[in-house]
Amino acid sequence: MIERYQTLADYCATEGYQQWLAQWLPPRHVEIDQWYDNESDMWDAPGTPRAQARERRATRLAHHLLDSLAIRDRCVDIGCGDNWAKHLQPQIWGVDPHHELHRDELLTPEWYAANWGRWPHAFTCNAIHFCDQSEIERNLAKVRGILRPGGTAVITINRACIRQFTPVYDGDRLFQRLAQTAGMTRMVWMEEPAEACIDGNVWIWLGQ
Repeated sequence: MIERYQTLADYCATEGYQQWLAQWLPPRHVEIDQWYDNESDMWDAPGTPRAQARERRATRLAHHLLDSLAIRDRCVDIGCGDNWAKHLQPQIWGVDPHHELHRDELLTPEWYAANWGRWPHAFTCNAIHFCDQSEIERNLAKVRGILRPGGTAVITINRACIRQFTPVYDGDRLFQRLAQTAGMTRMVWMEEPAEACIDGNVWIWLGQ
């Protein structure tokens, strides 16, 4: 199933997101002054730059996407950064090539081979797109490859990063290639914003 929306806000207006939002409770492990549905709303929020710098702000979309996995077992967070998801659900295991003080395990090329077919769930938020657009399919296949039979994954991508790493970028071709991703059960593509460093502007669900 492929869905296209003009903006992140258009997605957040859908019945599915609104139903999720009606029952969502903010996590207790972080202190946030203001929650926003998506990063565009957050960047466009009124206020002076100085006031915004003092405000602790966050978006809900990553929580929404993580909840879409309906995790019942272990889940690996590939490119976990500060490993915030582990605080939401303790069964999440964060792997990252950096952030030694926060990750649970070092992410290396060998890690994928050692974990092939092992994980019931995988989550990766804006972490596998630092590559030429010709390589993104391989990165998606690696995420799917670590899933055990019946496993599920959700991946977010910021197209601006792919554009940055691609000498001759073709957005239409990227859409067509992503739409043919092996094992894809759903793809959501936002036309805007072109730069979505927090929530991503392409989301892909995979099954094994």
